[in-house]
Amino acid sequence: MASYQPVYLDLRGKQVVVIGGGYVAGEKLSVLFDSGAKLRVISPELSEELQHWHAEGRFEWWQKHWEPSDQADAFVAIGATNDKSINRAVFAEADANGRLGNSVDDPKFCNFILSAVAKSGPMQVAISSAGCSPALAQRIRKRILDEILTPELGELAEYLGSWRPRVKTSLPTFETKQRFWEAVLDSEIPGLLAAGNLAEADARMELRVACPLQLERGACDDGFCLSGGCRAGRP
Repeated sequence: MASYQPVYLDLRGKQVVVIGGGYVAGEKLSVLFDSGAKLRVISPELSEELQHWHAEGRFEWWQKHWEPSDQADAFVAIGATNDKSINRAVFAEADANGRLGNSVDDPKFCNFILSAVAKSGPMQVAISSAGCSPALAQRIRKRILDEILTPELGELAEYLGSWRPRVKTSLPTFETKQRFWEAVLDSEIPGLLAAGNLAEADARMELRVACPLQLERGACDDGFCLSGGCRAGRP
């Protein structure tokens, strides 16, 4: 069994080719729609669902049987037909040309696999069973969505991201930045955001960024600011 290294790919503007027009191809396409990739489907026919997506302009459709030259410009090629020999040929063509190739449900003929992804805002968790049990990976994905990646967590990530440029220019070293963010996560700020009190969260963040002890060490001695400001009496 291959040991897969988890990575996140920037597919914006990249050509992704999916060979197949049925349910399995639809599964793969559905996780690629938000990637920014240029999507091409190669199949003589499309399922009703794929016909609907094509009518919406979500992908380019080449209505034909697959040939190796159909994926010559593909950064990623996915064999998603009901014919394993074709899927494996799709992978072999991609792999021989230093591209990413996947033969669905056939781990020995893949140099990458699509993980089950749980997402809330900018936060993503990819779950993989290395091809052993996609159903189990999907069940774990659901638990993560239900119990961890709540909408509030996604909103918190977006909020912290909005402050990142300011913190990056204010704090001098990687270590102080890391301590700063850890102190923020342990502070009252996530609770304020969850309660919808954005103005107060901004005020507390402003105090933290401006505090001399934060600038020097990334966190004050107690790891948090009181509502009236720094315990040491600094502004």
